[in-house]
Amino acid sequence: MRIALYVDDGVGASTINNWLMMAKEGLIDEFEVVKAKDITKTKLSLFNWLILPGGSGSGICSKLTEDNRKELEESISSGLNVMGICAGMYALSSNYDWSLNLIPYQVVDKPHWRRGNCITAIEFSKAIATKLKTKQTIEVVYHNGPIVEPKVPEIVYTGKSFRKFNVLAKFKDDVVAEGGKNGLMPGSPAMVHVKHGKGNIIAISPHFEKTPKANKLIKKLLKLYI
Repeated sequence: MRIALYVDDGVGASTINNWLMMAKEGLIDEFEVVKAKDITKTKLSLFNWLILPGGSGSGICSKLTEDNRKELEESISSGLNVMGICAGMYALSSNYDWSLNLIPYQVVDKPHWRRGNCITAIEFSKAIATKLKTKQTIEVVYHNGPIVEPKVPEIVYTGKSFRKFNVLAKFKDDVVAEGGKNGLMPGSPAMVHVKHGKGNIIAISPHFEKTPKANKLIKKLLKLYI
């Protein structure tokens, strides 16, 4: 697979180290680092996957111009696949001023997004657990990942048409920020798949890349949706 890892403003150093470690250990194919200036149809046509890693969703999006955003969307429609993890999922979401609006999910209880850093349980759908050859329930690293819900009606997605979107895994536990609402997290999407034109988007709230054993699932996911 030809993989591009986005590394620019908003991407955390610790998560970059995790991706480098996975490449070194063969848990993911070798990747090329790309910056905001590389988010063009010409450059992205060289890759099967673009990965938006952890850090700050707003920081990631801050460097992307309107032209970058348009060419990213057109690249996905033409067959580029994108995986966003934690901050990457925030970036892909649909209800911030800076959002890329590439998945039909909105972040809930936005003022209380700082839920903390912990280990939490997620439950895969039976179908995806079978395809990934993993236990249906696993524990993963969570660090302020987005809690989302579907944004309806579909027509509000700035005119985009999503042929298919479904939840691949749900949270089982509740992690609540001080002053936040209880009960929003259990049963909410932890990982979603969106079919956007010819491309696929996988958005993951917790940090698979920082979780032993779960990091092995990333390569399987990339292969599954290529």
